[in-house]
Amino acid sequence: MIAPPTPGALPDNADGTRIELLDEQGRRLFHRIVHDAFSTVADVPARDGSLKAVTRRAQRGRFEVLLPLMDAAKEARLISTAAQDDTARQPAQTLLTFDLEETPADDEDPQA
Repeated sequence: MIAPPTPGALPDNADGTRIELLDEQGRRLFHRIVHDAFSTVADVPARDGSLKAVTRRAQRGRFEVLLPLMDAAKEARLISTAAQDDTARQPAQTLLTFDLEETPADDEDPQA
């Protein structure tokens, strides 16, 4: 499967949730925007019968992201403003960091 392309430039102070792939020097090689990864928006019925989008506290759960395989990528980061509990706008922060370096165990044959 081929990962979709990155959607253009991303400002450093961007809101929302994203995954970034970084090289050894910490330079961003790729980013993928993850829409409402923490289920902070819900549709509820309005009095007139329509649906109204409301913001709610971040929900616990799982999500998957398709990322390209890049030899230069050494680290992946999950960055978000959505997982914060307060309603005041805060800068995006790194929530998780994943080391993408191969370890000797990665090369071992599981059948051996």
